[in-house]
Amino acid sequence: MSGAPRRSHWPAGARVAIMRAMAGELDAFLISLHADAGGVLLPVRAQPRARREGLLGLRAGALRMGTNAPPEDGRATARIGSMLADTLGVPRSAVLCVVGPKRRDKLFRVAGLTPAQAGSRLREALG
Repeated sequence: MSGAPRRSHWPAGARVAIMRAMAGELDAFLISLHADAGGVLLPVRAQPRARREGLLGLRAGALRMGTNAPPEDGRATARIGSMLADTLGVPRSAVLCVVGPKRRDKLFRVAGLTPAQAGSRLREALG
């Protein structure tokens, strides 16, 4: 064997596209739902002033949610919390933002659900 690096038969652009597609598939399985006292902790990546409201998918271990509300005075966080409650089928009072109320990356506590229940409801909502 020579010391030359091994070349792939895939063109560079195709390799990048395949890696991105694989990363997109893997992201769907990387969301982390943790049990908490009487509920579940759900990481959310917020997109205020989005064109579309609702679930936008999964990315980097968090649920992506968009809202038309501006990120001022907690309006976007409140709207995302109410959409999350509607999606999971729990009362709005059961959803509380415990980390990052003024940041894009948030952590919501959803009372009354186990991680398995929350996961199945999210899977159903995402289709």
